Amino acid sequence: MRIQFSLRNLLIFTALVSILLGGVLHPLYQRQRFQKFVTEINAAGGYVITSTEGTDWRTSSAHIIEIDFGAAFHTEVDLEVLQKVVLLPNLRTLSFEDGVLTNKHLEILASSKSLEKLSLSRTDIVDRDIELLTSLRTLRDLNLSGTLVSNGCLPILAKFQNLEVLRVAKTFITLDELCQLRGDSLRVLDASYCNGSYIDLSQDGFGGLPNLNSLVLKYAGGRLKLDPTHQLPNLKYLDICTGEVSIAGLAKVAPNIEELALEPRRLSVSDIEELALQKKLKKLILHQHDFIPMWNGFRPMRKDVMIEGVSVEIIPSEVTDAEQAISQLLKQRPNLLITDEDLTRDTAFQYSGQRKLGARGVNSDSQKAPVGGGGFF
Repeated sequence: MRIQFSLRNLLIFTALVSILLGGVLHPLYQRQRFQKFVTEINAAGGYVITSTEGTDWRTSSAHIIEIDFGAAFHTEVDLEVLQKVVLLPNLRTLSFEDGVLTNKHLEILASSKSLEKLSLSRTDIVDRDIELLTSLRTLRDLNLSGTLVSNGCLPILAKFQNLEVLRVAKTFITLDELCQLRGDSLRVLDASYCNGSYIDLSQDGFGGLPNLNSLVLKYAGGRLKLDPTHQLPNLKYLDICTGEVSIAGLAKVAPNIEELALEPRRLSVSDIEELALQKKLKKLILHQHDFIPMWNGFRPMRKDVMIEGVSVEIIPSEVTDAEQAISQLLKQRPNLLITDEDLTRDTAFQYSGQRKLGARGVNSDSQKAPVGGGGFF
């Protein structure tokens, strides 16, 4: 009995030691493994953003939700690292801005099961490359700004059934063709600096996107084309800062606009009167130019009317008529914010509880962390 008792105690002691060692060594092993993986990403030109939910966010790759390979400037991301990255179960966002992507990179990206946001901005991808990404069923936000894509990619983009945000600014896509794109899911569309003969907000144009919330056409297109019989009730943000666009009739077509961006140099009295009809308007953004002088206050000067630091050229009416129109507008809408801010709304995704991890133990909630060698924490 004494021998059995000793063996029993030994077994109990061994079990307790195993539990204690497991509780200490396993987290250390997990942390070392996580740090090694992040170091590989750093070496490939990327930095990591993790969710801070849970107590193991510093040691588990399951908390990685975003990776930005922006430091891989004009170089290819290591394929072996990318293969590991796309297997991350909770990865939501990937960015390759200014990077170099081959068909192999795109094929690996297409295997992701969780990716929601992908930025390929300022890469050299072309129309046929987009076809390789159509298997990304979870993709909601795609940035193709500054790439070589053209109208040829529009039939391919139509295959992304869950796409909510699309950015094609500074591409070879034209507004005349882009306005034919259809999809109930699309909420934010940015086609700034794209060519076009007109901005079509009728049902045959951008008005055919029923859930469009934000339309950004800064320095794109030509005249405004409206259909008074068709409304865009969900449109809240509109940037049509482009040339001599008149907004006559806009209030009837898009009555729920909250933020409107215009070109201040050619703003007419009739346009100012039209703004008074925008009952939901909260902010008027007048894009400023370097060659337009900045002034303070609200006072007329020759044919210019100054509105909180923004020079607005009134033509062809007299200054007194313009002054009266703006004064009346401000009286009717005392809470209207008039600014020269250059903003683009993107409210489709707002992640909370994120923490950005830097290469030298840097921890930042508001700015991008540095990328490079070194350990974590």
